[in-house]
Amino acid sequence: MKNRKMFRSSDLAIVKVDNLTCTKDGFALCYPDDTGGFSIFSKINLDSYPSLDDFTGKSSVVMHDDIVLILRYIGRPSKITRDPAWFAYDVYEIFFRGNVRQIFAQNLEQI
Repeated sequence: MKNRKMFRSSDLAIVKVDNLTCTKDGFALCYPDDTGGFSIFSKINLDSYPSLDDFTGKSSVVMHDDIVLILRYIGRPSKITRDPAWFAYDVYEIFFRGNVRQIFAQNLEQI
C-alpha cells in the first residue's frame, strides 16, 4: 500500500475489506457487518476522529472488491499527522449504489 497515489474525482476504485477494518495503529475505519463486509457512512468527522461517534448519517454495506466512483477528496482527520506516510487516513467521498458515502483511503485500491 505504500506509494499510493491520491485518487482524483471520477476515478474508479475497488473497496478492500479483508482485514482492513482497523489501521495498524488500532483505529477503526468502519463498522464490520455480519455479512462479511462493513458499513460506511455519509460522514466521517475529521475534527474528532479517532473518538466515539465519528461515523454519522446514513450507511451502506460494502463488500470486498465492490467498485465505487470517487467524487472528491474530503481531507485527513485533524489529529492525524500530515506526513504522506499516513495516507491511509485520507478520506474520500464516493458514489456507491446510488448513495454518497465517505471512506478511508486504506480501504480503496486504484483500478
